[in-house]
Amino acid sequence: MVELDDNVVDSNGIAAAKVTYSLSGNFKKMLKQASKKATEVLEAVGAKKVVVPPSSNLAHLMGTARIGTNEKNSGVDKNNKVHSVLNLFVVDGSSFTTGAGVNPTSTIMALALRAADKIWDKRHEWK
Repeated sequence: MVELDDNVVDSNGIAAAKVTYSLSGNFKKMLKQASKKATEVLEAVGAKKVVVPPSSNLAHLMGTARIGTNEKNSGVDKNNKVHSVLNLFVVDGSSFTTGAGVNPTSTIMALALRAADKIWDKRHEWK
């Protein structure tokens, strides 16, 4: 849920967004069933021990090094290269500030592949 915070304001004095994340009862049941089925599959193919982690945080962290043209308000350029470091690239979900209604893994992979191409193209410049 996203709502306006009663106690925190931005630099313009406007109430900041407050995000509260929780799993619904039905979603918890679906996770439990999915874990049960996944465990069955793993055991059927020979797993000796299956460890199911707690499902308390299923979020993808994003936005800490967002893409942009100005290093004052972004962490990396359009090729995911850190603005102020010659040969440092960030190739995870931190380069985009929000996600759509789907898992961002394909986008992360596409950004990583594009960054890899740029790294390959520039490799001789960093000797």
